[in-house]
Amino acid sequence: MIFLVKIISFEGSIGVGKTTLTNYFSKELGIKKILEKYEINPFLKEFYNGDSTINFETEITFILIHYSQLKNILKSSHESLFLADFLFGIRKITIKLYFK
Repeated sequence: MIFLVKIISFEGSIGVGKTTLTNYFSKELGIKKILEKYEINPFLKEFYNGDSTINFETEITFILIHYSQLKNILKSSHESLFLADFLFGIRKITIKLYFK
């Protein structure tokens, strides 16, 4: 059986309020949320320290983290609508910025 899920994602630069918006609308509308687990990405610190040689590893790790989060949510919930503070998959803007 195929179970279709809709995800409304808030996307933007760091610190613009994606998580704040996700939390606000989740509470106000009673919609479950999926928050990015950025802190478990082992490449993020080096990335923000300016190491441009790990752009690929940083992005691929985020994709795997997001996939795992979605898989776990789908296993444990029968909701059909979620809010997220990130986009699932490779972000085109990231490709343009980091993979020239």
